[in-house]
Amino acid sequence: MTGGSDGILAGVLVFVLGGLLVLQLWAVVDAKQAADAAARAGARAYAEASTEGGAQAAAAAATAATLAGRHKPPASAVFLPPAGSFARCQRVMVLVQVRLQAVHLPGIALGPTFTVTGRHSTVIDPYRDGDQLGDGLGC
Repeated sequence: MTGGSDGILAGVLVFVLGGLLVLQLWAVVDAKQAADAAARAGARAYAEASTEGGAQAAAAAATAATLAGRHKPPASAVFLPPAGSFARCQRVMVLVQVRLQAVHLPGIALGPTFTVTGRHSTVIDPYRDGDQLGDGLGC
């Protein structure tokens, strides 16, 4: 009779550990999707702003709002200002990093943390008013 109970115990252990592995993999996929969506929203907000200072604030707000909507704390993301100058037709990139615990169960966080990164780049609106060329014809 003991041989059967050992088999059941091993089966339960494999089932529990397999379930934890699937949950962890899903947490990584969820964090990656959240980081990508936040980077996309931040780049879009930056590209549609009218001034560079307003672009930074709009991109940071859009990034934080997107992460909050995906139930990721905004403090877990790092907004890196887009490289390059704020001028029409310039490509800008937003990088969002979300920190994830190696083992995360409800109420329990174990192990080291690692970073999941999302990137998105876009071109600053070429048809904005007040462009340098004055023709409003795009790039």
